[in-house]
Amino acid sequence: MKKAITWLAVLPIAFLLLCSPAQADQLPDKKVVIVIHDFVDISDLEQARTPNLHALIAQGGTGLMNVRSRSGLPASAYMSLAVGSRAGTVVGAELSFNCWEPVRGWSIYPADNPEAPLAGELYASFTGQAPPEQGIVNPFIEPIKNYASTFNPPYFPAQLGERARQAGLRVAVLGNADTREALDRSAVLLAMDANGQVAHGNVSQTLLEEDPSFPGGLRTRSEVFIDQFSSLYCDNDILVVDLGDTTRVEKSRENCSPEMLKIHKQKALERNDYLVGKMLQQIDLQQTMLFLLTPNPSGEMVKQGNFGLAPILVYQPGIPAGLLSSSTTRRAGLVSNSDFLPAVMAFLGDKPKPVMKTTPGTDHSLQALDQKLAFLIRLRQQRGVLHLIFIFFAVLTIAGGYWVHICKQEKGSRVLSLLLLTTLSMPLVILCLSLFGYRSIGLSACLLIGLSILAGVTLYYVFGSNLLPAVLWLSFATMLAITADAFLGSPLMINSALGSDSIAGGRFYGIGNDYMGILLASSIVSITLLISSLRMKPLTKALLGLVPLGIVTTAIGHPHYGANMGGLITGIVMLGFFYLVIMEIRLTPKRLVLIGLTALAGVLAVARLDALFSANPSHAGQAITSLFSGGWTALFSIIKIKLGILGNAVYHSPWSLVLLLSVIFLASSWIRHQQTLGDVLRQFPAVQKAGNLLLLTAVTVFLVNDTGVIAAALIFLYLCSLLWAALAQNRLKKESGGDRL
Repeated sequence: MKKAITWLAVLPIAFLLLCSPAQADQLPDKKVVIVIHDFVDISDLEQARTPNLHALIAQGGTGLMNVRSRSGLPASAYMSLAVGSRAGTVVGAELSFNCWEPVRGWSIYPADNPEAPLAGELYASFTGQAPPEQGIVNPFIEPIKNYASTFNPPYFPAQLGERARQAGLRVAVLGNADTREALDRSAVLLAMDANGQVAHGNVSQTLLEEDPSFPGGLRTRSEVFIDQFSSLYCDNDILVVDLGDTTRVEKSRENCSPEMLKIHKQKALERNDYLVGKMLQQIDLQQTMLFLLTPNPSGEMVKQGNFGLAPILVYQPGIPAGLLSSSTTRRAGLVSNSDFLPAVMAFLGDKPKPVMKTTPGTDHSLQALDQKLAFLIRLRQQRGVLHLIFIFFAVLTIAGGYWVHICKQEKGSRVLSLLLLTTLSMPLVILCLSLFGYRSIGLSACLLIGLSILAGVTLYYVFGSNLLPAVLWLSFATMLAITADAFLGSPLMINSALGSDSIAGGRFYGIGNDYMGILLASSIVSITLLISSLRMKPLTKALLGLVPLGIVTTAIGHPHYGANMGGLITGIVMLGFFYLVIMEIRLTPKRLVLIGLTALAGVLAVARLDALFSANPSHAGQAITSLFSGGWTALFSIIKIKLGILGNAVYHSPWSLVLLLSVIFLASSWIRHQQTLGDVLRQFPAVQKAGNLLLLTAVTVFLVNDTGVIAAALIFLYLCSLLWAALAQNRLKKESGGDRL
């Protein structure tokens, strides 16, 4: 019976979605309606009875939007949406008013102060600007702008409203999230222009009614709300609507039992759905783009480890239903808050181009999104544990090799060989762990350790004690797997513990710095050892080796594959070093500068071509565009940001320990046993060449990449492993009386 009632409610809405209202000829060509129901999780939507929402889902695009801002203030999420990048804002930014409202409930003017000034008057006294006669103002726009100027790079608040004003578009905002205790008009941050003004709308408490049984003591007055929506929709091009009730529930989270919180959230969503249904009756869906946004995650989401992904629904005329994606994420079902502003302005432009696209035929139901979100949450929860396991084995391998081969504890040689092969197998195992679904931390940890040990033991028994061939072919397999995955769109890497973190939102596609370092190291080891074993002229060897290394560099740096600018610079430098090492040409300062300039020119050319000719430029293409438009200021800003990230990574990343130990043990080995190491390197010149390449590449990636400490540490892991394998091979050679490599 309940399903039948739901479908009876859905059918009229579905009809409205397919048919234009009779009044459409009286409306402007295109409109955008932005509906906010904040602090909502997918599970909340699944539990509530929301037939109008489900009707929209059937015709629109759904996904998870990364909503991370630059501070913990809820208003910062609205600011990030308005400016098209991660931003923060000040306490009080949420306090906007209709010009005729008395400014009460603020620290200077208490709620019971009868002499509180009108908002328009206060705004004029703060800014020197004339307020709009019937509009809305944010009296605190000056501290908002001052705070924005302190960011690196600085951002400009109110870009959505300002760009709309400059384009001659009319903007309005309706609704608030006020409670009896506090005012919350954060939605105005989406609509206001650079002066902190919105020409039309209503954010006052005339839209609310008293309800002592509802959290916050206030709730939206449906009839008044819909009546004002109707007139504002007809008279404006962009309309921001804050339904408010779900925010009021969230603000009372600490005072409610879990059961009552769930009941209040469900009732709020069902009232919201009723309002959405009424709004749909007024909307021309053949000319209107409709957003349902959740700018902030709920408290329950944060407890689960999801502080960055919230549900989003977008309906755009002419775009089929399916999972949302964008050029920012390049992943079905995932978009970023930085996509919102471009999507609005593109739709209202003369030549609209979809910014948020859909993948037709995909399952974009709430249930499918919930499963996708659960997977990403499990991945984030297990990411740190899997990293620490890998780091633990890396430290054991580095320290163990020093203990066995430098301190002459030869009884542990076999154990070290198994440990070394196990550790170098871990990148491949971690790459494939997503296929098991990350069902539990214990299972994932056991799979990582167990499968890596199995691979290590298998290699040990296939190659015996000949570690160098085992390291060679294991590195070759690692290189092939990562390169192939990059060219296929990184389906394994983006869901790997060594890949991107969709919740944190640092990178959504391509090759992250972890796998970039592993790919560079494994390709150097495998290709250098293979090429060196061939009986050819040095030039032929160099040219032959440059082919696979060039393919690897393309996989790392191509805008449509790896899209890693720091990795591309390092890859090009690595190609130059490889040629010099194989040709046995001395590395002089002049040649070093030439290689560096070649790498820089190559990266700038690739990024510029990407920006000019790609419909969806990568991060590098976007950066080069800002560099050309911003000049030296933009360049210094980018450098400052990168140095800040690098310093933070060095201080906080556990991979710094791996890098530090590698440097200490290698330096100590060379100082204390220079003759022994020299003999080994003379016995295995290919190892010396690969080692030199690894060292030069590690230094390069550390200097040019924002989180280069991670990539450098992984390259040093391969450098130490290669050296320990050579020492073990040398001992085996002496024992057998011949060359077993």
